[in-house]
Amino acid sequence: MITPGFFAYAPNPFGQPLRCKRRCTNQRDRSHDAIRSWACCVLTPILFVLLAVTPCHGDELSDQKRLLFKHGVETDAASLIQYLEDLQIDNQLDESIDAFVLELASDDWQLREAATKNLIKIGQPAYKKLITALKSPDPEVRWRAERALDSIDINNESYLRRSITLAVLDVLKSHGAPQAVGALLKTIPLVSDDQVARNSASEALWASCDASHVELFKSLISQEDVPTRAASVVALEIASSDAGQDVLDSSLQHIKHLLNDQTATIRLAAARAFIDHRPADTVQALIQLADDDDQEVAWKADALLSMKTGAIMKPADSQSLGGAWQQDPAAAVAAADSYEQHFCVP
Repeated sequence: MITPGFFAYAPNPFGQPLRCKRRCTNQRDRSHDAIRSWACCVLTPILFVLLAVTPCHGDELSDQKRLLFKHGVETDAASLIQYLEDLQIDNQLDESIDAFVLELASDDWQLREAATKNLIKIGQPAYKKLITALKSPDPEVRWRAERALDSIDINNESYLRRSITLAVLDVLKSHGAPQAVGALLKTIPLVSDDQVARNSASEALWASCDASHVELFKSLISQEDVPTRAASVVALEIASSDAGQDVLDSSLQHIKHLLNDQTATIRLAAARAFIDHRPADTVQALIQLADDDDQEVAWKADALLSMKTGAIMKPADSQSLGGAWQQDPAAAVAAADSYEQHFCVP
C-alpha cells in the first residue's frame, strides 16, 4: 500500500521538493522516504515503457495473423483449412477457363469481350491457358489473350497469394489440428515447386497428424508424388509414436527399406524418421546423401548428421560435405549412438 510518506521527498519538476502532510520524525524516516520516493518516480516510468515495448509471449505469429485478417482470412482452424481447400482448382473452373478461351474466337463481339473480361477476373488460374492462346493462328485470339495477360498482374498476385498461403500454413501449424491433414496432403503437390512453401506445408502436416492417421500414411509412402510421399514418411513415424510401441515398431519396418529408395528425397525422409530410433542405421545413409548432387538434400543431410553427432564438418576447398563426413564414418556412427540430442519434428 502506498502511504503519504512514500512521496514525502519526491522530486518536483518545478524545483521544490514535494512534501506530504505526514511529519517525518527523524533523519532515518526522511532518508527512507526519500529512497522510496526516488524509486517510485524514476523506476515506475521505466517499468511502463518496458511493458509497452515488450511483445507478449506466444505472439510470434502476429504478423501472419495480421496479414490474414487484412485479406479476410480468419485464423481459426476451420477457416484456414477452407482456405487450403479453395486453393484446389476444381474441374468446373478449369472447364470455364477453356470455354472462355474458345469464346475469344467467337463471331459475336460482345461474347468475345465478355470472355476477355471473365478471364481477367479469374486471374492467375487462367494464366497458363492464356499463354497457350498466344500461339493461336487467329490474330483476334492472340490479341485478346495478350490483353488479358497484360491486365493480370501475375507477379503481384502470385506474391500476395504465396504470402497468404505461407501465413495460413504457419498459423495452421500452431493449431496442430488433426482435421487439417486431408487439406494439407492436397496442398503439398500444389506447392511442390516452392521449397519454402513445401517445407511449411510438410511441417504443418507433421504438427497436425496423430495416431488416427497411421494407416493413411502407410498407404501414402508408396505413392508416386515424391513431395507427398516424403512428408508422409516422416508423418508416419510421428503418428505411430502416439499409437504405442508395437505400432511404432511396425511402422519403422515399413520405413526401413526406404533408406535404400532410388529417390534421394525419400531416403532423406526415411533417415529423418529413423534417426532417433536407429541412429547407426541412418548415419551411413545420411553420409551418402550429404554427397548428393541435389544441394537441398545434401545440406539437410549434413544438418541431420551435425544434430545427431554433435559434430560440424568443414570440408576443404575441393571437398564435398559427403566427402568430409566419409573421412571417419565409424566415429560418426559411434557419436550418433551416444549423443543424446533428439531430432524433434516439427
